[in-house]
Amino acid sequence: MILTYVLIPSRNPSFVIFAPEARVNGELVSAHWGINQIQLPPGRHHLRISMRIGKDWGISEAYLDTKAGGLTLHYASPYLVKHEGRIDTTPPRPAGAVAFYAGVVVPLLLLYVLFLMKLTQ
Repeated sequence: MILTYVLIPSRNPSFVIFAPEARVNGELVSAHWGINQIQLPPGRHHLRISMRIGKDWGISEAYLDTKAGGLTLHYASPYLVKHEGRIDTTPPRPAGAVAFYAGVVVPLLLLYVLFLMKLTQ
């Protein structure tokens, strides 16, 4: 059976430079952003995908029962280190989007308000 796993990079631009790490049954397999494929024998397998910056984060795990044919999974890396990655058969929404955008939008909004206050003085 061929396992196809699509690794979707984080939308947080500071994390795109870090490569994902994939393990099947504890063994390291090739992993890069985009489409990856590996051959698996029939049976039950454990897939673990994570990001690595000093320690593992963005961890997501799945147990696969492989039969003849193929399987395609999608991994979405999170916006922030404290969140988990997500694996699904369709492209999942990355975790941590609200916290990430709140951390960007709120400070910009405060700067805008301060700028308006300065203009009205």
